Amino acid sequence: MLHNVPNDKLQSAIDEAHATAGLLIRYDRLINAVPDRKYRSRTVAKPKGINGWWLVKCDGVVEFITIVYGNFELGDKVKFKYHINLKDKDHSIKKLTPAERAELQSQMNARIEADRAKYEQSKQQKSDYYVNEFNQLAWCAGHPYITRKGISNLSWYNFRQDTRFNRNLLCVPFVNDRELLQGYQSIAPDGTKRFCGSIGGYFWQYPITNPNDLLFDVNNSFFILCEGVATGISAYEALINHFDNQIYLPIILCAFNVGNLDKVIKITINKRLPYFLLIDNDSTKPRNAGIETAKQLIIDNPDAVIYPVTFDNGTDANDYILANGSISFINLICKQTPLMNFIGN
Repeated sequence: MLHNVPNDKLQSAIDEAHATAGLLIRYDRLINAVPDRKYRSRTVAKPKGINGWWLVKCDGVVEFITIVYGNFELGDKVKFKYHINLKDKDHSIKKLTPAERAELQSQMNARIEADRAKYEQSKQQKSDYYVNEFNQLAWCAGHPYITRKGISNLSWYNFRQDTRFNRNLLCVPFVNDRELLQGYQSIAPDGTKRFCGSIGGYFWQYPITNPNDLLFDVNNSFFILCEGVATGISAYEALINHFDNQIYLPIILCAFNVGNLDKVIKITINKRLPYFLLIDNDSTKPRNAGIETAKQLIIDNPDAVIYPVTFDNGTDANDYILANGSISFINLICKQTPLMNFIGN
């Protein structure tokens, strides 16, 4: 597709995407790109992931190419554009007037919006499929993955179990801000996880609704914000078992991955509850995503009350509880956060 584009122009586009959005676009993929097809790419922050995206828009009449790109770490709606003029500057060519340039940009924007509408339609169809699939699965009373995480009261949480095709998958639903089911995450006994549906901006919450508005309000309720289901449940059970004679409401808010934490905060901030952020300490990796994300979440959400809780190197809340016990976990979070202000003495 782009074989006739000068190498320096393609490299400039790659460099620009790297500088503005942290994308790591491969040259061989760019030069062979199909127009209007969306590609995924690695990013500087997550070189092993595919949080980046890009596509090529081509207008053969004016020999004009636009590369549209973005990084989901910066938000779903953030996009950038890089323009390449294929005309040789040494030739006599018509220079676009401001009105013509505006018209060209308008056409590009219309195509981008059409692609977005098509994507949203596909996303909704996928969601409908997985919601229907989840609702037909049997209730889950126990699972090896949860047992290995030291959690026994699985029946409380309304999970499902997929035993089709000789599998044994724990299925965790995720919802939107209106508490409507959008899909689910499946977890195999060995911990392998897969999203059945698009997760961006969605979450698993327990309890899903306030059981008593007269008892639980902003003065004695808080979110347990976490990445993983086992992390949230183990912290929740440690709290309710230790402070069983107090009137307070901890609410598990599972974002499923570090990249989704900011979206979940922005969706739930209207509840006006503080967030006890259980950080996964990724000190064994070149970039400690958990710690760095926690710092950025506090900066990017000044209207949210966020209390980060950190654990030993290379561990999360569940690892800490399994290794040290619930009492040590309670003492740790009481030391790091004003937890007792919400639970009382």
